[in-house]
Amino acid sequence: MSQDEIGWELGLIVPPEIESEFMKVRTGSKPQAGYGTQTSKPKFSIERYFDSNQLPLSIARVSPSTLRELISTIDSAIGQDNDIILCFNSQLLFGEGDIEHVSIIEKFNKDSGQITVVDPAIGLPKRLSEIGGLWIISERGT
Repeated sequence: MSQDEIGWELGLIVPPEIESEFMKVRTGSKPQAGYGTQTSKPKFSIERYFDSNQLPLSIARVSPSTLRELISTIDSAIGQDNDIILCFNSQLLFGEGDIEHVSIIEKFNKDSGQITVVDPAIGLPKRLSEIGGLWIISERGT
């Protein structure tokens, strides 16, 4: 399938001013969740997409409650050659953006603790810059 066809099946909605960039697309005012796919709606769900296109894939949503569980889940999934998508709510984090923004966990090395996360947004570099990573703010010693 083309990107347009996949987007259509996942309920993609875009601003009217970029409609001409697509062969088949929904337009309209900005939804509460932001422009993009509508995979949280049953008729546009990823599960439905897999089923209707007879793809031998499944999706499981996991919300680890501890760091240990998170590490174990990532390690197990990558060990089974599964893909891992990290989903977060940009509106909750930044006050704007997508309710379901995703990045891809590309690599994980449990021994070294190295993880590579790729944001598929258009125009972003594949790798993090040297300023990427955790920024820890703590109280200064006096």
